[in-house]
Amino acid sequence: MVSGGPQGRDVRLSSLPGPHLTVQASELSDQTTPAQTGRIRPPVRRPAGSDHAWADQQTYSPPPVCATHYVALTAVTPSLSGDPLAVLGAGELDCVCHGEAIKAVPQTLPPPVSLITLTGTGIRQIERDDFLPYALHLRDIVLSKNAHLQRIRAHALRRLPHLLNIYVQHAPSLESVSPRAWYDLPALRSLDLDGNRIKSLPSNSINITTDQLSLANSQLESISDWAFNGSRIGTLQLNGNLHLKRLDRLAFRGLGSLRTLDLSDTALLSLPTVGLEDIERLLVKRTPSLMTFPSVYHFGSIEEAHLTYPYHCCAFDFPAIQDPDQHRKYQVGDTETAVWADS
Repeated sequence: MVSGGPQGRDVRLSSLPGPHLTVQASELSDQTTPAQTGRIRPPVRRPAGSDHAWADQQTYSPPPVCATHYVALTAVTPSLSGDPLAVLGAGELDCVCHGEAIKAVPQTLPPPVSLITLTGTGIRQIERDDFLPYALHLRDIVLSKNAHLQRIRAHALRRLPHLLNIYVQHAPSLESVSPRAWYDLPALRSLDLDGNRIKSLPSNSINITTDQLSLANSQLESISDWAFNGSRIGTLQLNGNLHLKRLDRLAFRGLGSLRTLDLSDTALLSLPTVGLEDIERLLVKRTPSLMTFPSVYHFGSIEEAHLTYPYHCCAFDFPAIQDPDQHRKYQVGDTETAVWADS
């Protein structure tokens, strides 16, 4: 990095072909000049799998875009020469909105926006169609460390045909997400809801199609019958919910495409098997409260099981003892399951 000059210019070397945009809401007096607020902010971590890197940066000040507050915009351009505004239309923009002065999702970010990050804002609710103005190019949404965020309303994220990843992380006040919040997202790969205060998943509370859904490291205590009804989820992560004790018998009924399930570091008392017939990879590590493990024959397609305690591994190591009737049926043509006893 090179720093210096009257503008406090920072240079980051990288191969990014397109521009990057940082939006910072600042409550400034009328006497404050853009030059006084034009510091380059450290870039936030891009979502996993992103092909963007960092390039040279210049600072400029367009009209306000976040509510009624002054907004400083930092643009990353292919070079330090020329007008940064001239390249905003070439390639795509990554927009970062930071600060509690931001009370709602900005609606006037300059196109084409591919990633929107809202971090440390004063936003309390994500409302219907909040991201619809950016539907043409939007691929990633990051809501991180928003301490005031309490609810995500119905249709808050819908009709976003190119959206790949949604991250709603470390929202300590988030208690309610509408089951209709995610709608018409045909390209969605990942929904991350880690670190929230959602305590229960009632019936029909999640209806989504995605490769991966994470509700890890949160405050879940119970999951009701048919909680994921109508969903198609490849990998479901519920690990790290230290107070998760109750999984109803039909908690996974109505859930399709599930191949990997992680229930590690929970307080489960029982493990239902309905809806898990096609699962291939199961993780139940460091869960001593689960005293009885279901018969391996309930998991017809399982290939890997990551467990910690001997009384869990017995279901896989000694199926003839645990379930002799089913064992006799499966003796011919049985496939081997790999079992890892993890510490």
